[in-house]
Amino acid sequence: MAMPIKDILQGKWLGHPLHPAIVHVPTGLWPAALVFDLVSLASDDPIRAGAMRVALWCLVVGILAALAAAPTGLADFWDIKSEKPAHKLGLWHLSLNIVVLLLMIASVIVRGRGGAMSIAIILNAIGNAILFVSGYLGGRMVYEYGVGVARISKKKWRQIAIDGHAHVPPAPPEKG
Repeated sequence: MAMPIKDILQGKWLGHPLHPAIVHVPTGLWPAALVFDLVSLASDDPIRAGAMRVALWCLVVGILAALAAAPTGLADFWDIKSEKPAHKLGLWHLSLNIVVLLLMIASVIVRGRGGAMSIAIILNAIGNAILFVSGYLGGRMVYEYGVGVARISKKKWRQIAIDGHAHVPPAPPEKG
């Protein structure tokens, strides 16, 4: 029997949530692009040209990885009930990530059209600032509300948390 697409996107075939595995690629490459942009500002050729080229590739590969991470995040988001606090955080996380993606795409377009590098770097910097906020919200969804964690086995993860001396709220009554 074929696995449903949602299960594939959630990483059930892997035994691990897929979104956090993929999302580290753009969240690592985009700040790296900003570092290389700043290096290009403080350098002369040939270092400047090399740093600009590396920054561009960090942006492009990050965009491609973000496009791969988005459906995995949506698959996790659909499991959150709308009345739960994590749902509102998820909406903010999603919205901010769309803004970040558009800013990074705009930075690549400005570079590709030979526009002012200062504009491309400002777009990158703003995108990274928003990315940090969005990453914080994504982390809260996982660490505060358990999004994507308890899906595999709530009892197993609960016991791991208890064994690790984590603050664990009382278990809900079992459904009979």
